[in-house]
Amino acid sequence: MSIIRDSASNGIDEESTAGLSDETCRQIVRILHERKSKISPRSLAVRLAASNSADPGARDAESVQIRLHHVHLPKLATSGLVELDETGRAISTTNHPLYERERVDEMVARHRSDERTLTSARHRQILEIVEAERGVVARESLARELAHWEADDQPTSELVENVETELHHQDLPKLVEGGLVEYDQDDGIVERRMMAEATPVVSESTSNY
Repeated sequence: MSIIRDSASNGIDEESTAGLSDETCRQIVRILHERKSKISPRSLAVRLAASNSADPGARDAESVQIRLHHVHLPKLATSGLVELDETGRAISTTNHPLYERERVDEMVARHRSDERTLTSARHRQILEIVEAERGVVARESLARELAHWEADDQPTSELVENVETELHHQDLPKLVEGGLVEYDQDDGIVERRMMAEATPVVSESTSNY
């Protein structure tokens, strides 16, 4: 797998570390780095499900494994941080320069501190899109518009699909928890909540609107 290198810095650029943009991806990187050997998607899912820092929406290893397949592993693979063997049954690190001990610690810490700002920006954009659609929007349409916003109007079909998966499993549940939207998972409909109905926002990622 090719590694993107920044000759102006230490061999690590922002694009190649975009996979560290959420806590689950950072945890995967830590697990793989400390393990120093391949791990199956199932075993990785079990470890994540058992951890308090896994996805807030994770209820069991099966649901975690689904998100690994659709969201986290593709993101980390695109960033050059992980690779799967030909069978898709073994995950391992790459020769990415991030995996030097001090760089893992530094990059993980920096991305953790930036996470609240990055997530809040996406959540604000979600709310703006819902508002622009007069308070009701289909998840598929929301994903399409959000992908256009995140990719400067040049999203790939893969990005749209990944955004929709992240909306379903991560962003919308957090906004529902914060009392900002209602989300019908079966019909895929997102609807704003009136301010009078909304409950106080307690989620860190929705606390700075």
